[in-house]
Amino acid sequence: MIPSRSIRFLGYSIDSIQERIFLPEEKIKVQNAVKTQTNLPISIRAAMSVLGLLTASIPAVQWACLYAGDLQQAILRDWSYGESLEKLFRVPPRSEEALVVESLKLRQGSTLVFPNRQEVDNRRKFLGVGCPPGGTDGSGDLDSQGGQEILQLEGTKGYPVGTLGLQDTGSGSPYPGSYRLGPCSVNAVKEGDVDKPYDAPFTFCEVNGDQVDWLVYSNERRRISTITSAIGKFISTKAIGSNRRADITNNYKYTEGSKKERETFNKAESICSSMLSRNTNDAIISLLALSVNDTEPVPKPDFEGAFTHNDPQIGQDVTFTLVLKSISSVKISLQLKMTATAIIYTNAQVKEILREAQSVTLEPKEEKKIPFSISYAQYEAAITTDNMIKAVVLCEDEKGGKLLVDSVVKLSSQPIMIKTTGEAHVSQPLQIEIIFTNPISQDIDNTILTVEGSGLVKRPIHIEIPCLKKNQQLVTNVNIIPYRGGSRCVVVDLSSKKFSDIKGTLPINVSSE
Repeated sequence: MIPSRSIRFLGYSIDSIQERIFLPEEKIKVQNAVKTQTNLPISIRAAMSVLGLLTASIPAVQWACLYAGDLQQAILRDWSYGESLEKLFRVPPRSEEALVVESLKLRQGSTLVFPNRQEVDNRRKFLGVGCPPGGTDGSGDLDSQGGQEILQLEGTKGYPVGTLGLQDTGSGSPYPGSYRLGPCSVNAVKEGDVDKPYDAPFTFCEVNGDQVDWLVYSNERRRISTITSAIGKFISTKAIGSNRRADITNNYKYTEGSKKERETFNKAESICSSMLSRNTNDAIISLLALSVNDTEPVPKPDFEGAFTHNDPQIGQDVTFTLVLKSISSVKISLQLKMTATAIIYTNAQVKEILREAQSVTLEPKEEKKIPFSISYAQYEAAITTDNMIKAVVLCEDEKGGKLLVDSVVKLSSQPIMIKTTGEAHVSQPLQIEIIFTNPISQDIDNTILTVEGSGLVKRPIHIEIPCLKKNQQLVTNVNIIPYRGGSRCVVVDLSSKKFSDIKGTLPINVSSE
């Protein structure tokens, strides 16, 4: 854990000075890109993707739960279990209006101040349904900004007052008398009791779902493979009293691949099937995450494949190497279709970087390596602050056998070196030396260094660097005056248009004498 006034937590940016939570810029770009398609007929699958993005933004967008509510109901009206997810769906006009309003508020953030009991009761009476999860505008007044926004959205935009409905962040289903983000029982997740509140199906799929690869055509989808052990590895939390990782995987699931783990999965799937038959709102998540046996898989291929990759820093070329091995006794010909995409940590695609296609011939039992290289110039404008690139290749043989191979590379950042001269004492100046080398072969303009540290710096120190030449080493000295003794940590953050959130830390023991 690195101390900072602004941190990324569970996919959101939290600012402790403003006391607000924001949606990261890369998520805003993904959401806006997807929502541009909603003015045309789209598939139910695409509509569910839009709904998922809206619900994921609830903690960081004021009243986002209301904006998504009508779209959720429209999907449930037009689609029922058993119908194809490729069925065409047109977003209703009032849902489009709600999406426009939500887009205008994406960058405004949401308050971290939670409502008191009286505010909750007022909101529920006003809406006729319940209190939105997450917070209030801070005034506690029913006629405050938040209430006026809802009134305008419901009245001016043509929404019947009090009928939109509210949802929780996981399954999108309202629970009687209470609207909340959680908590979901850990024991219910481990035992597969996904009919328990709150968001149990969603949480179960996060830690013990199966990874299913699909090949989607215009009129059908075919299952390529199912991997039962890909999800729920190394479930972690921060250890108490230290920065160590604490493994809590066994709290959420039985040993991966064990008989008990599979029994629990089958139990959860059975409960979800029952929920689907009742057409509950939780059914959407249950269907997408657990129901994988509704189509015939494609034929198994006569070859194997896997990706390897280098470990580049930002500014260096990225090389994925596809290793193919024939398990056939005859010569086989393959068609390869490869794409590389910038992604964020949730695996959501942001921008395509590369697309290639080629033919490969494998002799009996032959192993062959096919490299795919991506230069910095190719990924520079696409990569996000998560610094992740995903490569996916679809391999198909002459008999129709298909194999999907994927791999993710996370580019590392050039480290920031921090040194101190002399010992640290309370109320006495301490000089810090900061060293950073520009990792790319381009000049970088308008670079900003930010120095922070609890007990060391009362207010963040910002240092502007007009131009950092290509491959230039920057050496900057900063004077600070520690104001608290004990074990402290100075944090240096470097950001620019080329890369952001490069951090360096240095523990400092401050003497009170």
